[in-house]
Formats: sequence, structure tokens, C-alpha cells
Amino acid sequence: MAPQLSANNVRLAAIGPEKLGYDEFKQGKFFAGEIYVDESKELYNSIGYKREGFLGLMGELIKGKLTAMSNEAKKDGVTGNMKGDVHQLGGVLVLDSAGNKLYEFVQNEATDQPDYAAVAAAAGVSFDKRAIDSVPGPETCDTECSVPKK
Repeated sequence: MAPQLSANNVRLAAIGPEKLGYDEFKQGKFFAGEIYVDESKELYNSIGYKREGFLGLMGELIKGKLTAMSNEAKKDGVTGNMKGDVHQLGGVLVLDSAGNKLYEFVQNEATDQPDYAAVAAAAGVSFDKRAIDSVPGPETCDTECSVPKK
């Protein structure tokens, strides 16, 4: 989807919870946009992103969700590890240039994924399922992310 977003002047940014794994993530070109780091998790907390407990992760493992997702990732050449904050959940926000929320998805479990067709519609681009794992786009940046002080 990154090429369609770029062609329509839509910025694509990711916010990670820590620097651990950043270099590997960037070098592996797993994300075709800007990458920010929020080690204080101030932004995660202000948005309301949850943390999944040990029992939640174990439940997903028992149900086979994590194993299935891991196997799919391995097919695509993505290995990964269990280092870092494996409990922090995330989400997807689509904002307009004024900062108004056009779409929001919040993970309740680590294996939850957004409705990519809805993401594309909110961003004003056409949805092509084959474009979800598109080729890498613009180079990422190494910038700290923080919430503006009130």
C-alpha cells in the first residue's frame, strides 16, 4: 500500500516502543515509511494502546494464532525473536493534515490486524490486497517521538 500512499502525498509513519531491533527493522526494509521511537510510551499511553499480559499471549499461543502468524511471517522471510517488549500492543491511525482522526484500529491481542481496505479508504487510496506487502518505499528516519507538553 506504501506506493499508493506515496503517490497520493500521504505520509506513512510507524512508532516503535523501543530502539531494540530498530537497526534490523530498518535494514530489513520491513516498513516503507518514517520510523519513530517512543521509549517512554507516552504516546502509546495517550492513544490508549494496551499491553497484553502473559496469559493473553499464552492464550493466543494455545489457540494457534501466534504460531500461524509466525509461520506466515517465516514464509515471507521474516524471522524475528522474543526480545524486547513483546507485551506492548499497537494500532493504526489515519489522520488528515489537520490531525483529525479518519480511522483508528487498536489491537486487543497481538495477532489482531486492521481492516486494510478501511485504512486505504480513509487515506483516500484504492485498495489492492496484493499491495499490502509492497516493496519498500522511502528511507526511514531515526527520530525520537514524543507527545507535545500541555
